[in-house]
Amino acid sequence: MKLEYECKDGLNMYILKGETVSDGIAMGNMISYERKRYHIPKLHIENTRTEVSRFVVAVAFAKGQLQTLYEQSISTIGQQDALIFGIHQMILEDEEFYNTAINLIEEQKINAEYAVYEATKQVEECFCKQGRTEDIWDVAERLFRILMGDDFAGALPKEKGILVADELFPSEVMKLDTSKVKGIVLKKGSVNSHAAILIRSRQIPAIIGGEFTDAEVGMPAILDAGEGILYVEPDADRIARMNQKKEIDDAKKQELLRLKNAKTKVHLCANVGNSEDALLALEVGADGIGLLRSEMLCMKEQVIPSEEEQFTIYKGILQKMNGKKVVIRTWDFGEDKTIKGLDTQGLRGIRFCLGHPKLFKEQLRALYRASVYGNLGILLPMISSVDEVQKVKELLEDVKKELRTEGKEFDRNINLGAMIETPAAALVSRELAKEADFFSIGTNDLSQYTLGIDRQKDSYDPHHPAIMELIRMTVKNAHAEGIPVGICGELGGDESLTKTFVGMGVDELSVTPSRLLNIRKELHGAV
Repeated sequence: MKLEYECKDGLNMYILKGETVSDGIAMGNMISYERKRYHIPKLHIENTRTEVSRFVVAVAFAKGQLQTLYEQSISTIGQQDALIFGIHQMILEDEEFYNTAINLIEEQKINAEYAVYEATKQVEECFCKQGRTEDIWDVAERLFRILMGDDFAGALPKEKGILVADELFPSEVMKLDTSKVKGIVLKKGSVNSHAAILIRSRQIPAIIGGEFTDAEVGMPAILDAGEGILYVEPDADRIARMNQKKEIDDAKKQELLRLKNAKTKVHLCANVGNSEDALLALEVGADGIGLLRSEMLCMKEQVIPSEEEQFTIYKGILQKMNGKKVVIRTWDFGEDKTIKGLDTQGLRGIRFCLGHPKLFKEQLRALYRASVYGNLGILLPMISSVDEVQKVKELLEDVKKELRTEGKEFDRNINLGAMIETPAAALVSRELAKEADFFSIGTNDLSQYTLGIDRQKDSYDPHHPAIMELIRMTVKNAHAEGIPVGICGELGGDESLTKTFVGMGVDELSVTPSRLLNIRKELHGAV
């Protein structure tokens, strides 16, 4: 973060410049948060059985804490972002981490705390490649606190102001009291990290990448996060101007609500993970649901619902949307989205579905049965070839034949869509468009697989010209075959690209409900 120094009318003002994590304006004194650094002693243990038991109990207790945090977070930030704490539970269940800690206790006769520390260091490189270094250490420190009988709650700042810290873990972000923490300034981290994602979800103004000194803590400051600027000891003129800007921003938020039913050139839909998110989509005036991630329905209970259970869930969501379009993506397990006991064999998206025909067929039956209760579209994830779509169509013919034989009703005109998430899919999109009824471009995976860079790395550039060209190519090919195309990844909610996508001819943008009104504002008047 660049440090500038300004002197006006004999008054000094420091100006710190950084990178925007979450926009907004915050005012108050700078309050410091320094995470407790645990000194983990290495102790010799005679009774290793008791020490292993301590570790196992601590892991079980940590899982319970994370499940509670996950459930609490859903109502605050939505299921998709709350899934971060599902990932933390999976880290605790990671065989290499878990078994390494136990082996260290048994073979070296050391205490559980030190075994956790050593096991974390040993698996850190693997998690670092996945962009989850902050996550593995967040989990480790949770275990430290449990094993050492420490109280996490007492560590967070209790006073009001702008929090300054070296970095924050995801669990720390969720523990912040937003009635007190008005803004955040971090020295280290990435705008694509899990902590940054949660900061944005909680709508806390924040910047990252800065250098500040302890001497600045306690000083009055104004954070203009949208501009990436922190004013330390602002003068009266700056305070007046920022107060005026904040009033304008507050008025803009009210204006957004008034625009929720405004017509735009493209359809604006919402990405959701459950029925609660669907209600939020209606509250912000979504034209429909552009992406319902069906695997999210499995995360809480860690089990795939039966056909009847799925039918009930899908039916309820379709009914809540009152005839608006609902696009439900079929199972997309893998990477961060796995459930206990399910062996994906490294397969994702449609490959997993076709490799598990019984599970896939149950889902398709439930979807078709629910289709009579609303306007349903089915979306196939991670498509890379025409052959995959054709195989799904063959399976759908079997499903329809079964349902007709059983006397069960279903919509005969359900649209079948293909997700464009890989360069391969984009390159063969003209041929895919002959088989699909619509396209949905998943820019998160498309960007990662095109660039070969994890999305949480600083070098990750989702605006890379190659990604824009693949999107442009896909839109052109879709329209050449007469089918619509939407964008449902994070780039769909990037306001700097909204008009670019409209210029390309994109027919729909599907974003998280919290971003939808901003996108509608960007498009207002472009009808």
